[in-house]
Amino acid sequence: MAAPEPRDEQITAVIVATIAGIVAGEAYHYTPARIVRADFDELVNFDSFADPLVVIRPGDMQNQPRTTRGGHQTDLEIFATVAKRDTRLSPTAHLIDATSPTPQTVRARMTADVRKALEAWPGWGLGVSSVEVPARDSDVPIKGWCAAHLRILITYAERIT
Repeated sequence: MAAPEPRDEQITAVIVATIAGIVAGEAYHYTPARIVRADFDELVNFDSFADPLVVIRPGDMQNQPRTTRGGHQTDLEIFATVAKRDTRLSPTAHLIDATSPTPQTVRARMTADVRKALEAWPGWGLGVSSVEVPARDSDVPIKGWCAAHLRILITYAERIT
């Protein structure tokens, strides 16, 4: 039998599954076509994927565990880049389609979709005590795409055995 994955990997897997469960309709604006996990410094060729696309990256691992009674509490940081092709440009002419949503609207919708999904996140069984998706970290300039970075902060506890 294989050893269990580290807790941060288990939590990241639940985040990926939760975002994969987003389906456009009454509750959400967009259904992610693809979710990609990448290292923090790995370049991702967005044009090689269908959209909407979500890229999950580990955050800065400077968070130090805090010892609590019978265990320790850790803050986990994960970054998600949400991206959708900018459909306002006509392929035959360089005119902007006024009926398509603006990049700002697309970024706001994708951010809201991820935030809403994670607010109802089922990962509490992994010792998770809080999940936060603060305001959008930044808009991302990717030619031909509407994209934004999200910072996801998870606090969880593990028992020391």
